Amino acid sequence: MESDNVARSLAAARRLDESLHAFSQLFDVPLQAGRADRAFVAKDNFDVCGLATYAGSRQPVIAMATKHAEAVDRFIRAGFALLGRTRMPQLAYGGSGASQIEPTPINPRDPRVERLPGGSSSGSAVAVAAGIIDIALGTDTGGSVRIPASLCGVVGFKPARTTFPIAGVFPLAPSLDTVGVLTRDVAAAQECWQLLRDRTGLGDSHATNLPAAGRIAVARLDPSWECPPAVRGVLEMCAEALRETGHAVQTVTLPWDPLTIYASSSVVLGYEAWHLFGHMLDDPEFEFDPVIARRLRSGSSIGAADYAAALGQRERDQHAQHQWLESFDALMLPTTPVTAPAVGSCDENSAILSRFTRAGTWLDVPAISLPAGHDTQGLPVGIQLMTHPQREQQCLEIAATLESASPVTPLLGPGATQHPRSVATRPSPPPRREG
Repeated sequence: MESDNVARSLAAARRLDESLHAFSQLFDVPLQAGRADRAFVAKDNFDVCGLATYAGSRQPVIAMATKHAEAVDRFIRAGFALLGRTRMPQLAYGGSGASQIEPTPINPRDPRVERLPGGSSSGSAVAVAAGIIDIALGTDTGGSVRIPASLCGVVGFKPARTTFPIAGVFPLAPSLDTVGVLTRDVAAAQECWQLLRDRTGLGDSHATNLPAAGRIAVARLDPSWECPPAVRGVLEMCAEALRETGHAVQTVTLPWDPLTIYASSSVVLGYEAWHLFGHMLDDPEFEFDPVIARRLRSGSSIGAADYAAALGQRERDQHAQHQWLESFDALMLPTTPVTAPAVGSCDENSAILSRFTRAGTWLDVPAISLPAGHDTQGLPVGIQLMTHPQREQQCLEIAATLESASPVTPLLGPGATQHPRSVATRPSPPPRREG
């Protein structure tokens, strides 16, 4: 039996999805264990028992899951109802949220211009930003939770890689894949952390064995990173807000080069994705998004020696940067250098959206994005906090402090009855093909 709250959320999902196309699948009856008072959604690469898993494809990548993904199961057992699964770029291999084989979810934060939501947890971010639900499951391989959180003006939290269970999630690059959450506020992200975390991981330590830092490092932005004045201004405003709450704020040169980390992580991502899925490119029955196919095929040129060298570099980078992070409560920097691009305006080969997020997964550190201001068009600007792996709780606490001081537009509540895009409708997508 579903509660009024769950019923309202499902009704809102059905109505708003006509224009936003956030959902790959909505259930006629939400999946729950007993009575559920709250709803959540899961990205299209999370298994649901008895159903096919598509991972953003037109054909199933798993014909029928034999059990729920562990993260889905934990939410259901905790009294949540699963409304459905959300759209994503094919195989989670896209940072803008665009798809050429499935409808692209539309960012709900601009009622005038159709804008990209960011990816690859695109539909999850849109569902939260539209006020349909307040919690959505996503995955983050190089920024796939934090990028859409930034562009859609919601909270996106990625813990250390082993904190949240990844069993039952279709992979892209297993060395990097991390389960994360998109939520309406930091309090909901904190609730998810308590519900999903594995107590035996590093993230359960409350930094008791680390020095008491008492400092926030704020990244000094290099002009080559293409951050417009509005993004720079929001970062400066956040630094001042934390300073006023008693934090010692220090502007620092980033201890890593974002472009170097992007290149190194691309070797690992490309190699692992090619070895998992390259054979599928030869299957005439499997339809590929041409952008994803090109990206996947590029991994075929990465040799085993280059892959091994990149993994070795990652180990050295993690050791050095974890040591550096011991001296600070958190590092603060923009989540994305730019705000949400219009649909069709984003170069899919550009690295700009993941410029500041790749380090979070490469270094395997907790990272959270939260809306902290707006640009001149009123679009949300995301600010990111990264911490030492043993400071996950502190990461969330500092984010909550920053959230309370940030002038952001409040989101509509779960099950909202109206939205700027709820009247205009878009063509319905064709049904997916079963395997």
